[in-house]
Parts: sequence; structure tokens; C-alpha cells
Amino acid sequence: EQLLLAKFGKIDAVPATATVERVVTTPYNKQVTVYAVSDEHKSFIAAADDLVAREFSDPEWAKALEADRGALVYLPAQVYYLHGHYEEARARFDKLFAAFPNTDEAVYASSYYVNTYTYEGNLEAVRTYITKFRTMNLGKDPELQQSKLAEFDDIREGAVFTLAYQLIEKGDRQGAAEAYVQFMKEYPNSKFYKDALFNAANNFELTGKADRAISLY
Repeated sequence: EQLLLAKFGKIDAVPATATVERVVTTPYNKQVTVYAVSDEHKSFIAAADDLVAREFSDPEWAKALEADRGALVYLPAQVYYLHGHYEEARARFDKLFAAFPNTDEAVYASSYYVNTYTYEGNLEAVRTYITKFRTMNLGKDPELQQSKLAEFDDIREGAVFTLAYQLIEKGDRQGAAEAYVQFMKEYPNSKFYKDALFNAANNFELTGKADRAISLY
């Protein structure tokens, strides 16, 4: 980690010298820039993976390693995330959630995890994983936990609203109307509530269900 800091200045961002490996167009018509992982980063990842797999007989070394295992799983995943290698990042974050859920790194990882699907345009996955992470009790700092949950609530609310609109774009106005109704049930105090109400009523009317539209008012 110190070697990366010395060469690149920080490890929580893509190095300014990173080269673009490819640009991927996702199934949701979003473009993701994938950067080449430098040899220095690859060496760091290999060293971290090696340490995670090690067992020390010396009690002092073993204790120190155990305290750092979560970070050693997290940091390589962060590297892949920042470089746009989202599948590899998610696979490594999954290992962190499974083995070290009660670490603050797990909380930060959950945010990165959701971001990958946001950047890919997969809002259904955004909704699914935010719902999942809310049940996992990740982290050890209650203040950090609550802050992240509040952030997730805002992201999920926007994703659910947008998913309903996407059904209109697909021509499924009946499905859209029902999705907006569900949105209103889940988020009765949302700033999007009035828009959801109008859209639900409008789409019910367009599908010949005037009675459902009227019942909303």
C-alpha cells in the first residue's frame, strides 16, 4: 500500500497515468471505461491475496494479520472497482461480505457494489442489492451504518421511480401504472409522490382502466 501511495499519491482513485483498456457498452446502454491495472497494482493485489491466505504461528503476527484481513480483501477489490473491472470487484467484495461483514470496509464495499450497477444502468440490481444490504447489518460503526442506510434509501427511491418510467419506455403502460402505485405505497412521503400519482393515473387511463385512475384521487 505504501508503495502505491509513493508512486501514485493515493490509492482511492484511478492513477492519472492509467491507460484505457476498453470502453464497454452495457445491456442498459451505458458506457463503462475500463482502465488497465498497472504492474504495481497487480503486485499489490498478489501480495494482499497471499497475506489473506496465510496463517502465522507467532501469536503477535497472527493477531496483527487477523486485524488487517478485512482491509486486505477490501483494497484489491477497490482497485478493480476504481479501474472499471466491476465483475472482478464484485466477486471480491462478495468474499469480504461473507468473511468480514462486521468491518467498516464492508460498509464502504456495499456502496461501491451498488455504484457498479448504477454505472452499468442496471437499476433492478441497484434495488435488489440495496434491499439485501439493509438486512446484512454490515460494519461496526453505528454512525457509519446509519449514514450509509440513509444514502441507500435515497438511491433506492430514485431507482424504483426510474424503473417505473422505464416500463413506459418499453411500452408496458399497465406494468408502469402498477409500478407507480407500488412506489407510492413504499414511499408515501417521497418528493416524487405527486409525479408517481399522476403517472399512475395517466397510464391506467391510457390502458382503458379509468376506474383505477379515478380511484387514485
